[in-house]
Amino acid sequence: MLAKQLRPMQDLPEPVEIRVSKEGSGRNSWRWSIWRGTTLVSRAAQGFSGAEAAYEDGRRVLNR
Repeated sequence: MLAKQLRPMQDLPEPVEIRVSKEGSGRNSWRWSIWRGTTLVSRAAQGFSGAEAAYEDGRRVLNR
């Protein structure tokens, strides 16, 4: 699993983290999830072919 912690925003009480994990085998098996502490905030509805692409999509969702 790849995880990168982001700086907390002023309105967030806890740091937000984007986690990227491989689920299963084959193409498009990477997914991102956004966590605030131990609480799952959001998860990718679709898979990605690589960890980098999954992470970048998670950042786009977080920065909306």
